[in-house]
Amino acid sequence: MEVQSLQGKVAFITGGGTGIGSGIALSFAEAGATVAVFGRRVEPLERVVKAIEAVGGRAVAISGDVTSLEDLEGAVSRISSEFGRLDIAVANAGGPPMQGPVLETSPEEWRRVIDLNLTGSWNTARATVPIILASGGGHLLFIVSSAGRERSGELVGAYGASKAGVSQLARVLAIELDRQIAVNTLSPGLVESEILGVFDGQVPEMLVDAAQEMGEWLKAPDEIGRLATYIVGLPPAGTTGQLFALDRNR
Repeated sequence: MEVQSLQGKVAFITGGGTGIGSGIALSFAEAGATVAVFGRRVEPLERVVKAIEAVGGRAVAISGDVTSLEDLEGAVSRISSEFGRLDIAVANAGGPPMQGPVLETSPEEWRRVIDLNLTGSWNTARATVPIILASGGGHLLFIVSSAGRERSGELVGAYGASKAGVSQLARVLAIELDRQIAVNTLSPGLVESEILGVFDGQVPEMLVDAAQEMGEWLKAPDEIGRLATYIVGLPPAGTTGQLFALDRNR
């Protein structure tokens, strides 16, 4: 897979401080993009910025919550002021699935998961699409999950419903923004991250066993980053409304 140059592009990544988001941020920077990473915790964001700067890249950390449209609009305003454009937005921020029958999910937990995963993705699109259009078009990439497809959402009902909603949101936006912004989804499967209990490269044995049982392989964040970089390196008027999957959807 040939990684395209993102030289001269500006990218915005939610949940950019750890796991998949950090892998995408570093890959984008290596391809030449200026990167803005967004998230609730400042320290992880700043570590990603330092890692990018250490290899000669340009990056900025912006703290905020994807469930707040105001926070995202403030982030976009800062990007516009500092960089004058935005070409790529990645709606990556989300939360882990809660196990259990869907009708046993508490109303509070249901709202929390839907707000974080689905409304957060809609907020990201609403805040970033106007500036991407004003910059001449670009890419919108949503991180989705096999839990939102077919039977894979069993026992992770709220999470599966939220991710199915994100996939449908992306399909609708691909139609509405056709020939202006390419809108695609990436379903990574199991990835080393704090959410799955991976710290400092130490992977729990239970997670390795789970991957093998599912016929999956446990991916490093940079593997997802390379695929994301390839997707957003394609012409904006080309591939859109597509799912790029690295998971096994049984």
